[in-house]
Amino acid sequence: MAILNKHKFQLNPPKCEIFRTSIDYLGHTISNDGVRPLQERIEKILSLPQPISLHQANAFIGSIGWYRKFIKNYAHIAVPISAVTNLTKANKHKFHWDQDQREAFDKLKEALITDSLFLTYPDDKLSLTLEIDASDNCIGGVLFQEDDNGQRKNIYFHSQMLPKPQRKWPTIEKEALAIYYCVLRMKLYLLGREFTVYTDHCPLRDMQLKPSNNRRVDRISLI
Repeated sequence: MAILNKHKFQLNPPKCEIFRTSIDYLGHTISNDGVRPLQERIEKILSLPQPISLHQANAFIGSIGWYRKFIKNYAHIAVPISAVTNLTKANKHKFHWDQDQREAFDKLKEALITDSLFLTYPDDKLSLTLEIDASDNCIGGVLFQEDDNGQRKNIYFHSQMLPKPQRKWPTIEKEALAIYYCVLRMKLYLLGREFTVYTDHCPLRDMQLKPSNNRRVDRISLI
């Protein structure tokens, strides 16, 4: 209270909640242990029917996209839907919702049920690991830690679709690009910290030790 008084900050007692261990904020439940989506928002998304218009498809992808940081490979799963929602209003008459879109819709909903949808806060006493991957159309990764019992604690998932020119890049460049964008997205957790990058693409193993004879990879290694 002394600090509030010092800065002339006023509180409205009826609107104050003191000593709470969790709060609901911007569609999330934030507690001492971590962050999870607000349950009522998840239930609302699960109740949405298969879209029959571009407006409904955009509403679905907008709602579930707010929680993409909880879902592994979100962008990869959503590729068929993104192909539809990227239509402009002028082309909305070309809207189609076929088998690929229906399956992606169901998979995203299933992720809301089967995945833990819980992200922890980084523990300064534990090492950080960034696991990345790349596919033909998407890149992504997850930042996590393992506790003393070997239990994995996810901190943040990131994934994104690649623009058409980058889809033509060789695998080594896509994998390096995945590192770049994941570090960029998760810099809040990584700045000033040592962390390990895990990739299943062996040619990237020594990217920070010696030139790779690939200009794009060498530029990315400078981060």
